[in-house]
Amino acid sequence: NDAPVEGVSINLMYHRDMSIPGSRSFGQSNLRAGSSQTDASGRFLLEGLWAGEFELHVSAESMRPVQQKIGIGAADPEPVVVRLDPGLELRGRVETADGEPAPGLTVIASPASRSLGSGSADSSRVQSDANGRFYFDTLGPGTQQLQTRSEDGMSARATAEGGQAEEVVLRFARGGSIRGTVFDPNGAPFAGARVRAFGRGAYQSIGDESGADGRFELTGAGPGAWTVGASAEGYAPASEDLELPEGESITVDLRLTSGATVVGEIRGLRGAELETCRVQVESGGSARPSGDGSFRIDGVAAGETQVVAFELTTRRSRSIGVIVPETGESAPVVIN
Repeated sequence: NDAPVEGVSINLMYHRDMSIPGSRSFGQSNLRAGSSQTDASGRFLLEGLWAGEFELHVSAESMRPVQQKIGIGAADPEPVVVRLDPGLELRGRVETADGEPAPGLTVIASPASRSLGSGSADSSRVQSDANGRFYFDTLGPGTQQLQTRSEDGMSARATAEGGQAEEVVLRFARGGSIRGTVFDPNGAPFAGARVRAFGRGAYQSIGDESGADGRFELTGAGPGAWTVGASAEGYAPASEDLELPEGESITVDLRLTSGATVVGEIRGLRGAELETCRVQVESGGSARPSGDGSFRIDGVAAGETQVVAFELTTRRSRSIGVIVPETGESAPVVIN
């Protein structure tokens, strides 16, 4: 109704590309350029900005959050007008696998149509109360994806329509376990290996370390597809994909291999630049170059991969393809 809104949260964000050519380990980072809050007349002011492309994130109680792209030139921009619409309500409850209330958990609602990596400004967050119940009043129309996570890493998900009358229930599945033994290349139990499992559907991650007998056990794993892997310094990592039924236990053995060594030299950097340089093998393994630019990365899996060097201060980077042998050293890799 064009009335001014006081106390609205204003955040101006910008994107910084953190990706490194040839590597999947980095992505895009959203950083805050400034923040403010509206006064009684609905006005806000953000100062000390620079020319560029930004995204204005606006949120207020009982209103739908707004994201609005803004381009700022050399001169001061024209005043920005943001119109807020009332949010839709949604009620629900969080339950354990036994149907008991799950209090004090963060519940996130996001539009189902939101693309991956589009940010979280259009997401709403609330806490479940002592009875496990939660209430949203800032949702937009359409299907919402609801999710929450327990203290032990289990996740619960559901979909609902913004403004629907019926209550939505988020119930945790009964956790299972992944157990097994890590072996060295000769088939002997390997102690001290880092074991980690990633739930590809539930976005859950759990870890352990293999004991003196090489055994490990990962508990509290939700049902679905998992990738479990073991790694140790000087060895190529081992991994297995598996499907875990709800509340059950599954056994998987992991055998490390000796792997090979990637050796090489960084050229074109000196002194402090070499100190802030990192070398990474895409298939696993990383190192810092020494003062003369040479580097050595042990325990690399055989096959074709990329070796990436990146200098953190100036963000210069370069990658080169390499074929890693089954054992021994690769041909010297020179990255200029």
